[in-house]
Amino acid sequence: MLPMMVLGGLVLGWPAYWNGYPLVFGDTGNYIGQIKLRFIGWTAPPFYSAFLSATDFGLSLWGPMLAQALLAAAVVVVALDQAGLRRWWGMLGTFLALAACTSLPWLASQMTADFFTGIAVLALALLAFGTLAPWHRWVLLPVALLAILAHQSHVPLALGMVVAAGAIGWAQSGRRAALAILRRAAPVPLLALLLAFAVNAVGLGIPAISPYGNIILAARMLADGTAMDYLDKACPAEHYRVCDHLAELPPGGTILLWDRPALWDAIGGHRAWNAEAGHIVHGTIAHDPLGVLGALATNGVEQFAALRTGESIKPWAKEDGPRPLIARFFPGELDAFDRSRQQHGLLLADVGPFERWHVPIAWAGIAGLLACLLAWRRDPVVAGLCALVLLAAVGNAVLTGGLSEVQNRYAARLAWVLVFTPCLVVAWRLPLRDGLGLAAAR
Repeated sequence: MLPMMVLGGLVLGWPAYWNGYPLVFGDTGNYIGQIKLRFIGWTAPPFYSAFLSATDFGLSLWGPMLAQALLAAAVVVVALDQAGLRRWWGMLGTFLALAACTSLPWLASQMTADFFTGIAVLALALLAFGTLAPWHRWVLLPVALLAILAHQSHVPLALGMVVAAGAIGWAQSGRRAALAILRRAAPVPLLALLLAFAVNAVGLGIPAISPYGNIILAARMLADGTAMDYLDKACPAEHYRVCDHLAELPPGGTILLWDRPALWDAIGGHRAWNAEAGHIVHGTIAHDPLGVLGALATNGVEQFAALRTGESIKPWAKEDGPRPLIARFFPGELDAFDRSRQQHGLLLADVGPFERWHVPIAWAGIAGLLACLLAWRRDPVVAGLCALVLLAAVGNAVLTGGLSEVQNRYAARLAWVLVFTPCLVVAWRLPLRDGLGLAAAR
């Protein structure tokens, strides 16, 4: 299986080869710098930064890119192997299909923690409902832990998946089945929760999964208008710092955090405004709970439908992108970075033809999950796997677009799992001939 993992990893890295350098994102510089400069970013935990530092060997961002592609290939190989799909050409065909028809290679080629969302969901779904050999678990357990820790939205997503998996097992076969699922799936998310709390408590003095999550929530509520309604009534009595700047607040998600530096300085930055943001969040919920729930639902639905692949592969300006960190820590690669297709704006055009079928294929995957769930509703493994992946997609939409900001990258990061899972189920459960290299077990 190891040769297929390596081959699959090489296949999945093709956008980076075409680009001439690993793809970057606006936060790539933050991810590079946290461990190397010894700080914890207020919008991102340090675990993905630790992954980059452990795999770049102080030499190159090609190391983390290849590591990501190999990890993705390893999880795919485990999924195929546990389903009995072990022929080399079947696995190669799967990797080629994923490389051409889904967002996975674009995620694997980019230095962003969003890559790990699909890995976390698929690994946890397999741990909960897969028919796994011991070596499968030895691969999935550490990969799942890393994937859950990589992004602060992954911890609540993983915990929600565990609860959902237990509920599915209970509904299918009773309490004993639910407990068995929890024994398999719960330890990794719980360990991730403890690690996240411990790191934030020691590093920032704030024992929480998302230490500055109040700021993101307050910005979301301001954009939705629910917090503005609350502040119109509360400001005369509460005297919040932001009250003097309500006329300056632009519409649209969390834009005030990134595009209004003067406003951000006036309200004190993230450290000073975090407590006030928490009061605004609680006050807004108490003032208009139905409005908050309605906005959450609307934003979550919009996020679920946002599936474009190419949103985050635009050129990143030299002053606010990762270039200064690349120049500092990988100076020998700066010329390759500057000459890359992404930095010249060419990659957006390159992804266009792929995106035109990525989106309908992703929707076909969602339809396929529903069809598999209906067709094999009495099969606890298939029904559990499909239901859990669908619920994870809903949870991902609520945790990102619903609570932060609707962005295409938040849906695209999970879209490939929505396609891969029903295809895996069909190949696994349909009674095809052994000569095709497919499992015939029901």
